[in-house]
Amino acid sequence: MHHLINDLAQLVSGEFSVWLEDGKVQILSENARHLSYFQDEYDAYKRFDTLSEVRSLRTFLALQQRDFSQCHLSNKVLLHFLPQVRFLRVLSLFGYCIIDLPDSIGNLKHLRYLDLSCTAIQRLPDSVCCMYNLQTMILSGCSSLIELPAEMEKLINLRYLDVSGTKMTEMSSVGELKSLQSLTHFVVGQMNGSKVGELMKLSDIRGRLCISKLDNVRSGRDALKANLKDKRYLDELVLTWDNNNGAAIHDGDILENFQPHTNLKRLYINSFGGLRFPDWVGDPSFFNLMYLELRDCDHCTSLPPLGQLPSLKHLVIFGMHGVGRVGSEFYGNDSSSAKPFFKSLQTLIFESMEGWNEWLPCGEFPHLQELYIRYCPKLTGKLPKQLPSLKILEIVGCPELLVASLGIPTIRELKLLNCGKVLLREPAYGLIDLQMLEVEISYISQWTELPPGLQKLSITECNSLEYLLEERMLQTKACFLQDLAISHSSFSRPLRRFGLSSVLKSLKIIRSRKLEFFLPELLKGHQPFLERFCVEESTCNSVSLSFSLGNFPSLSHLEIRHLGGLESLSISISSGDPTSLKSFVIWGCPDLVYIELPAVSYACYSISSCEKLTTLTHTLLSMKRLSLKDCPELLFQREGLPSNLSELEIGNCSKLTGACENMESFPRDLLLPCTLTSLQLSDIPSLRSLDGEWLQQLTSLRALYIHGCPKLQFFREEGLKHLNSRSLEKLEIRSCPELQSLARASLQHPTALKRLKFRDSPKLQSSIELQHQRLVSLEELGISHYPRLQSLTEFYPQCLASLKEVGIWDCPELRSLTEAGLQHLTCLQKLWICSCTKLQYLTKERLPDSLSYLIVNKCPLLEPRCQFEKGQDWPYIAHIPHILIDYVLF
Repeated sequence: MHHLINDLAQLVSGEFSVWLEDGKVQILSENARHLSYFQDEYDAYKRFDTLSEVRSLRTFLALQQRDFSQCHLSNKVLLHFLPQVRFLRVLSLFGYCIIDLPDSIGNLKHLRYLDLSCTAIQRLPDSVCCMYNLQTMILSGCSSLIELPAEMEKLINLRYLDVSGTKMTEMSSVGELKSLQSLTHFVVGQMNGSKVGELMKLSDIRGRLCISKLDNVRSGRDALKANLKDKRYLDELVLTWDNNNGAAIHDGDILENFQPHTNLKRLYINSFGGLRFPDWVGDPSFFNLMYLELRDCDHCTSLPPLGQLPSLKHLVIFGMHGVGRVGSEFYGNDSSSAKPFFKSLQTLIFESMEGWNEWLPCGEFPHLQELYIRYCPKLTGKLPKQLPSLKILEIVGCPELLVASLGIPTIRELKLLNCGKVLLREPAYGLIDLQMLEVEISYISQWTELPPGLQKLSITECNSLEYLLEERMLQTKACFLQDLAISHSSFSRPLRRFGLSSVLKSLKIIRSRKLEFFLPELLKGHQPFLERFCVEESTCNSVSLSFSLGNFPSLSHLEIRHLGGLESLSISISSGDPTSLKSFVIWGCPDLVYIELPAVSYACYSISSCEKLTTLTHTLLSMKRLSLKDCPELLFQREGLPSNLSELEIGNCSKLTGACENMESFPRDLLLPCTLTSLQLSDIPSLRSLDGEWLQQLTSLRALYIHGCPKLQFFREEGLKHLNSRSLEKLEIRSCPELQSLARASLQHPTALKRLKFRDSPKLQSSIELQHQRLVSLEELGISHYPRLQSLTEFYPQCLASLKEVGIWDCPELRSLTEAGLQHLTCLQKLWICSCTKLQYLTKERLPDSLSYLIVNKCPLLEPRCQFEKGQDWPYIAHIPHILIDYVLF
């Protein structure tokens, strides 16, 4: 149906509406009126050049995709194309990295709609004020924009102005926009800046209005001039002071005179400095008010009578540290009457109220569904009894509050943490619909079974976890628990018996102690549906774990991170046993000495930061990926690595040769399987050379990465010549400051090498001698962090005819690229040059026609030579579709 409607829309719109396909240029009719397209990372002028004859275009609509973090639009589109479409009504440049708009934008006299939201624009040209027909201007999310043009009052037809998310400090002349109906944000200026009284004339303003920097309002009389009371179309009002340190009487008068119209639906008051709220806050005449938030009003000693608001559904009270008592004044001025209070309230949140010590319930909350009380350390007493509709209850950080006998059959989610006075009855007495429970174990110490519908249970701050497991409340037939999390807890003795839910899917243990009483028993059991098991930042006392994956046929992810006291881990699997293991992670286990891995096909194994690990054995035939990092004592078994290993990463594992105390040559006795497709060596401080013979057996190797080897000097035995020249596609060398040679004979034959990158290996530049290598397939060359590199000739890029991408970064002494012969690279598509502060010359000839992207950033001497239509090198690069100079796309 969706496609049929789309086809129908295209048929009806015919030649008048055009959709630009992915980067494809279409031949357009002169009658085209509406253009829309998805943004690309670099939208060059060429994408729009067929529009040059379409002078009657009415809509230019750029739609953002999530594929790119940044999108750039050619400056030529702004300078040359837009001024030609003089009848344009709608212009959206949402999300483009545009810093400035040309003055010619003001020539679009017919423009009604301008969207510059989420751009990098720093200022609007004054010519914008000449677009007299403009009705909508969207500047939201322009975080670099600090002011509006000086003559905004000329936009006599402007109805909608969105400046939310900007850094505005002044908004002069906004009050003169008589047609304005929507103003998302108004900033009160200092001294002679924008006055709040400018809002007086905006009688038709509607939707959302945020007034900030109310500290700059001089008096209640000035606030009265804003005339908010007569703005009947306002739905949402946000009143914000920068701080609440102002004079209490002064702030009180200001808020008193900021009384809005009773049609208001949502109200936010932030950092108000008065002692009490004015009478209009909570007045029942606000019959449409559905959402109210009072935040960081520290000096207020009482809450307004909010129970009188007939339509209030959501109430948030945050940071009201001066409130000590919540009683009848909160419910209403006539709390003794039989009239119901909070008759529409669904969500109530009290948070961070340090002085609150007493709650005196004076009525019920008939429709309250969610109640949150967080971090109110002095609050005593009990919860309200009449909560017939409550579904979610969360109480955190309220050690003096009594929570007892929750007879609430409707409750589904319950969270009780750091509450010193909790007594919950059996689920059968009131929690039969509970699905999520996060509590300290003492709160349910009298339970013999869990609620029948409970699916997720989180236990924290428990020093006797054996109770939960021994009483078998997790193993009854009525228990359908799927997710169990235990944190900040401990065992005190061995388990006499053990039981978990048979349908458990996820088990997570965090920051818990004495797990030697729990883990062995767990791993003996059978959990047919367990998919994830994770232990983090916990301790045990000298434990060795051994288990069979056959007991956990659904286990796909096993993670053990920072488990102190674990000395050995042995995992096995019997022939014919089903297994689902995909990911195995051991990280930061300081006492681990021995690991035995099971024979599981296509699983990824990662072992890191195990300082004492000496032995890794396996019965593996097929493994997808193995990562070994920061295990300085690790030695392999004599048989070497798994025979079908495809990806291997080794970092800071200095004893992996098994033959020498300090690994100076890699590898010596380490047998690498011929199935390897990717090999990464990193952080090996003693490595001085790489033997060539061992590479001969790596007939499938596609990627080789060498990182952080400060003493590596050369490749022995003619370096890389033994590599299968038809397999290696990627070679990256990084942070090897002593590496001097790859040798001339390294790659004597035609090779499949496509990607070659050098970073922070300065001595390699003088002998890399790429002119001797027949790199007929090389497509990408990257050179970065060469502090002494002055010329690119030693890399001989002109000999690499297949190059498609060249990147040069952080070469502060590089001065010229004219000798590099870039004009001869007939396949070159992308050229990046960044942070080369002394680079001045790019080329003496026209760069190849194949080049689609030229990016030059942070090169202060080169950038002026590449400036649009003015730079000395512009004739050599003008044909390139995407030219980004100093983050501006031409």
